[in-house]
Amino acid sequence: MTDDRVGPLFEAFDDALAERDLGRAREYALRIENAEPPHESLLEEIESALEAGQDDRARTLLHTASRRFADEEAAEERAFQRTQLAQAVADDLTGADRRELTRHARQLAAASATRSSFLGAAGAFLQGDEQPEADRAEVVRTVQRERVREATATEATEEGTAVTDELTLPASLSVLSVRSPAPEFVTGQTKPLHVTVGNVGDEPAEGVTLELTATDGLDLESETVDIGTLDGDVDERVEIGATSDEPGEYSVSVSAASQAAGADGGEFGFAVYEEAPTVAFALDQSDTGIIDTEEIQQALWYYEHDEPVPNTGGERLTTEDVRALIVMWANDQPV
Repeated sequence: MTDDRVGPLFEAFDDALAERDLGRAREYALRIENAEPPHESLLEEIESALEAGQDDRARTLLHTASRRFADEEAAEERAFQRTQLAQAVADDLTGADRRELTRHARQLAAASATRSSFLGAAGAFLQGDEQPEADRAEVVRTVQRERVREATATEATEEGTAVTDELTLPASLSVLSVRSPAPEFVTGQTKPLHVTVGNVGDEPAEGVTLELTATDGLDLESETVDIGTLDGDVDERVEIGATSDEPGEYSVSVSAASQAAGADGGEFGFAVYEEAPTVAFALDQSDTGIIDTEEIQQALWYYEHDEPVPNTGGERLTTEDVRALIVMWANDQPV
């Protein structure tokens, strides 16, 4: 990984695409994919893009931030659950330790809420083409609050982890993450649901199982998953296929249990359509939920030759479309 700032990479990417230099555009898309700027840098670039009225760049940077947050979700939930466990079972904690753990848990919870507010507010604002300046100023303030909260949460996490790392805690299961790279799909397709369950304690959890329940109309490849033994401080991610023959909105509830105890569960929602609602859906011929290398090359061919994309009613790709598709491909964003 590199620590390239993402904003300048997108500038170079846009320039290459405007010049129809597709080879150079691919090169910068790959650099964007491999960039790993710190949260502070990424949020600063989103703030700058919004203040400058560069909404296309802000939109893409927001996607990058959202993906980063999603990647970190399981680790942060693990830290939160371990803190809660320590407070509940560790009898020999000092008063200072308990205060650190309480602060840690509160900061993680507050960071999650602030992050959701930031992503929701910025995402809603950037959906439109023209927005009032008052709304823009409020979204900028939301980004600024998120920058402060992330810094505070990082400090609290370091201090809280220093306490829990010194403890030996009993086995405790937690459903850390329930996600899919393809939360939207077309009838007849099968898309993956990824469930991460972890033992946030230090002793083994035996006889671990996952139970999944879907709303009527959504079929799962399996409703029970036997995991067996999860050693202390170990996570397990499982993949379950989901499909439906009827358009609509569906949800999947997940719970975990072991021989000793159960765990808090999680839930995830899918949206199913009769026909491909976007060009990206139509291009995803492999049904993986993301644009792969072969599919982005096919999209570039349609663009270069000004040919309509099949199954779209004759739609042709614009420069804006191609930029969005390359960003999706580079970041494994779901279609």
